[in-house]
Amino acid sequence: DVYPIYAGDDANFFVTLVPEINAIVKLSVADKSYDVAIVDGQGVYTVSNLANDVYNIQAVFEGDDKYEDSSSDVKQLFVNKVPTNLTISIDKTSMNYIEKAVVSVVLNQRINAIVTVKVNGNNNTVGLVNGKGSFTLYDLDRANYTINAVFAGDDRYVECTSNTLNLTVNGDNISSWV
Repeated sequence: DVYPIYAGDDANFFVTLVPEINAIVKLSVADKSYDVAIVDGQGVYTVSNLANDVYNIQAVFEGDDKYEDSSSDVKQLFVNKVPTNLTISIDKTSMNYIEKAVVSVVLNQRINAIVTVKVNGNNNTVGLVNGKGSFTLYDLDRANYTINAVFAGDDRYVECTSNTLNLTVNGDNISSWV
């Protein structure tokens, strides 16, 4: 069975020959070669921490006194980037212009990363620790604001954009001055 393999995962490679063979098979994974011990015609080798890439895989048996050499067809292994999901929330949807609002950012992968929080198209950098971070909005002019966040991804994780939220900033409360 083939299951999705993601960057950072391990991949198990199973090698099967006729049951009475006990030998070493050379397993090529991209540009690396590994020795797989075959016992009673079966062997397995684990390659750890694979990067996002397409790998050519081939097993080669060099033969012995009883069996001729043989090799498998070249197969391809696709290692995908890890899917991500970014969400934001805000502690209020409207406020007076003298107030503050806190935008919370959560990435479903518990990684340390940088995201960009966009407030009406203006970019603000937020550091995530274990997939979480926050950004405080203040000194905003009276207006309606659209807020979302973007994770640019990297060599292991897929880029993504969060949900979009709206914040309305009103004038200050006149009754507070009376």
